[in-house]
Amino acid sequence: MESRILLKITSIFMIILGGVTLIYHLVIFDGIGLFTEGLLSKIVLTTLFLNSGYAILMFVSGILGLVFNRRDDRMNVIRILGTIMIILQLLGFVGVLLSGNNILISTLWLLLLGLYCLGAKDYY
Repeated sequence: MESRILLKITSIFMIILGGVTLIYHLVIFDGIGLFTEGLLSKIVLTTLFLNSGYAILMFVSGILGLVFNRRDDRMNVIRILGTIMIILQLLGFVGVLLSGNNILISTLWLLLLGLYCLGAKDYY
């Protein structure tokens, strides 16, 4: 598969999944604030805030992947964003392994980010 098509497909997935994740966290953010108090509320809200920031980064990276798809001079931006997101996802993956949550979802996110970076490679 040509790398530009791969970048387009993964960018579209990132826009959709980043938007859905952001909406999900905003709904939870609104609900959690009503039911928790004290230190637990601050910890939960901080976690939701960080996850929302990651969803925004995912959404913006998907948009930039579509916009910069044909511009070889901007592929470094895509690679840098992809690398940052892979590092953040690996940190989250360690947390998933320690907590025993769903490993499959984190593995699929890592696969998507890897394909995103693979689609940003240049042919010179």
